[in-house]
Amino acid sequence: MTQLKKNELIAEFMSMEDHQEMGEYVTPNYHKSWDWLMPVVEKIADLKYWSINATLEHLSDTADADGLYDLNQVYEVVVSFIEAHNKDKEKVSVLKYLHDRGYAVEFLWHVHDVQQGYDCSDEIALELLNATLGSDNVCEGVFEAMDVIASNEFKLKPKE
Repeated sequence: MTQLKKNELIAEFMSMEDHQEMGEYVTPNYHKSWDWLMPVVEKIADLKYWSINATLEHLSDTADADGLYDLNQVYEVVVSFIEAHNKDKEKVSVLKYLHDRGYAVEFLWHVHDVQQGYDCSDEIALELLNATLGSDNVCEGVFEAMDVIASNEFKLKPKE
């Protein structure tokens, strides 16, 4: 991603539409100035309910002996955080859409769940998940558990 695209991503995150500030066009310089970057760090701190210091520690691997952080390193991690944040917002939106249409989405499995236990590509992990979740054993187990919970916890009777 180019420097310009990264700065535009941050500007959008900061709700700085078309790089307008007080009615004038400004060039975002998040990568050059703590004056530009610190409000972004503060917004991230607010989102995560962290202190500014905790946020800076999270966004930077190192601080020098004076406790100063590397602007470029913090900038790059801020960009990564915003990319992940945007993906999370999209995921929440998609899950809400499915939930509102009657799909149970609270216990979705992800390729990373597979990769915690197996060294494999995303493609193989997804194939393994689909094969596992679609297996007869899993389907039978789900329906058996549904029968027990429907009867015991919800006091439902099966259809005739």
